[in-house]
Amino acid sequence: MTNRSFLKCDVCGAVTLMRLQAGWLDEHPLRVPCGKCGILISGTVYFDQAKAGLRYDIHNAIGN
Repeated sequence: MTNRSFLKCDVCGAVTLMRLQAGWLDEHPLRVPCGKCGILISGTVYFDQAKAGLRYDIHNAIGN
């Protein structure tokens, strides 16, 4: 499963597309540079294997 999310940078307001392939891990760190200003958008993604879902905890951006 591939999840697509749009992240709006808190610094410059640019929107960056983040694609994440869900796997077998329960959580995974995120490190995505902003496409415009280059600031590091970081956080953690948490996978729910039983319900086939996921949730993000993101810093320096707002996720859609």
